[in-house]
Amino acid sequence: MSKVKIKKKSIIYILFFLAFIRPEYLIRSPYMNVFYDLYRIVVAGIIIFLFIMKKKKFNLYTCFWIMFEVWIVLVTILRNGNVSYAVNQAITISVIAIFFLMYSNDMRNICKSLYYVLFIFIIINFVTLLLFPNGMYTTGVTNVASENWFLGFKNKHMIYFLPFVALDFILVKSKEISQKNLFMIFIVAISAVFIKSSTTIVGLSIMLIIGFVPFIRKHYKIFNMYTYFGASIVMFVMIPLLRLQYLFYYFIVVVLKKSIDLTYRTDLWDRAFSAIRIHPILGWGEQVNEIKYALYHSQSIITAHNQILEYLYIGGTILIILYIIINLILASRLQKLEKSTIVQIASGMYIALQVALMVEVYTDAIIYMIYFILFYVENIVIDRVKERKKQNA
Repeated sequence: MSKVKIKKKSIIYILFFLAFIRPEYLIRSPYMNVFYDLYRIVVAGIIIFLFIMKKKKFNLYTCFWIMFEVWIVLVTILRNGNVSYAVNQAITISVIAIFFLMYSNDMRNICKSLYYVLFIFIIINFVTLLLFPNGMYTTGVTNVASENWFLGFKNKHMIYFLPFVALDFILVKSKEISQKNLFMIFIVAISAVFIKSSTTIVGLSIMLIIGFVPFIRKHYKIFNMYTYFGASIVMFVMIPLLRLQYLFYYFIVVVLKKSIDLTYRTDLWDRAFSAIRIHPILGWGEQVNEIKYALYHSQSIITAHNQILEYLYIGGTILIILYIIINLILASRLQKLEKSTIVQIASGMYIALQVALMVEVYTDAIIYMIYFILFYVENIVIDRVKERKKQNA
C-alpha cells in the first residue's frame, strides 16, 4: 500500500509542477496559453482546498512571502498599475508557498518529481538546440532576437539548468538516485555553452564548483548561507550602486566577452534609480509594459535587469525590508545544519542564483520554488539521519 501511496503523491507533485513551470515555446500559442491558465487555476484551487481541509497553519517564512506579495498588490492598486498581473503573481507565489508547506514532510519525493520534470524539459530543449542551432523563433527581446529555443530566450535557460543540477547533487546525497547523472550534467553544460548565455554559464559554474569541489564544503564556516546572503548584498552595493564592475574587467571583457557596461545594463540601472528616487518608500507597483518601455527607452525591455533594483522599483524600501527578512529567516534555518553536504549544496544553489540576479530579473514560478526547496531541504537531511540510525540499530 505504501508504494501505491507514494506513486499517487508523485503524480500529484508532477501535475503541480507541470501547471506552474511553463516552457516559453509552449505558451507562444494562444490556445496553449489559455489551456495553461485554466490548468493553473484548477490546480491552484485544488491546492488551496486541500490546505483548508487539512487545517494546516502558516509558518513565519510563508507568512512573510505572502506579506511580500500582498504589499506589491497594494502598491500596484495605489499607483493604478497592472493590478491583474500583480494579483496573478501573488496568487501563484502564495499557492507555491502553500504547496511546499503542505507537503514539506515529503521533500525527497517533491525534489525527485521536480527533477524528472526538468529532466524531460532539458532533453526536449537540447533536441531543439541540435535541430535549430540559430534559434527556433524570434521575440521582441533585444529587438528581434532569434536565440530562443524550447525553454525560451538564452538567459531564461538558467532557471531550469541551475535547479536541475542542484537537485541531482541533492538526490544523490539523499540516496534517492544511485549516482550523479553525469550525462545530463554534460548535456546541461554543453547547452549553456552552445546558447552563449554568460548569466547561465557563470551561475552554472558556481553550482558545479560547489557540487564537485570538497574544499568549499569542508570550509562551511566560511561558505554558508549567511556568507552568501552577505555576499549578494555586497555585490549589489559594488556593482549596480558603486559601479565597481571595472574591478572585474578581465573576467567580464576577456573571459565572458561582454562590454564593461554589462550589455547596456548600467544604463538600465540608471533609469531604474531615477524612478526609485521619486517613490523610494512605497515604490511604483507592477506597471503596464508601455510605462516600462518608456522608462527604459526600449520597445522590449521591461525590467531593471537586477532583482534587488526591480524590487526597489516595485515596492520601495518596505519591500526590500521584507525581502531581507525572508532571506535572513532562510539563512537562519539552514545555518543550523551547516555541516550537512545537502545543505551546503542547496546553499550553493542560492549563491549561484543571487549572482545571476545581479544582471537579470526572473518572475517565473520556478524561481520561487527554489526558495521553498531551500527552506524545506532540512527535512531531507532529517530523513537521512533517521534512516542511518535505523541502519545502525
